[in-house]
Amino acid sequence: MTDELIKKEKSLVVNLGGKDYTLPMINLNILDAIEEEFNCGLDKIKDMFEHRQAGTLKILVWVILKEAYPDLTKEFIGSSIRAKDIGPVSEKIFELIKTSMEG
Repeated sequence: MTDELIKKEKSLVVNLGGKDYTLPMINLNILDAIEEEFNCGLDKIKDMFEHRQAGTLKILVWVILKEAYPDLTKEFIGSSIRAKDIGPVSEKIFELIKTSMEG
């Protein structure tokens, strides 16, 4: 990774179960895993999120974090995000996706 890329990366963190987890920048492996998990492209994820917010968020967080934290489970993610945290966690995930896609 070049110094230029490292400088561009912003560190986003989510707190799950009282522990901070750094969200890795979106790469091709994560994009592929998201597409495979949802059986569609990223352009459809936002639409899915509007219809099934909790389940979509749980899977997105799990797929993104499992790159850096392979032992995390969907069940842990689901039990660690309280209803009141859905909005803030969603914002971080979409900020991460936006940041990762900027050139």
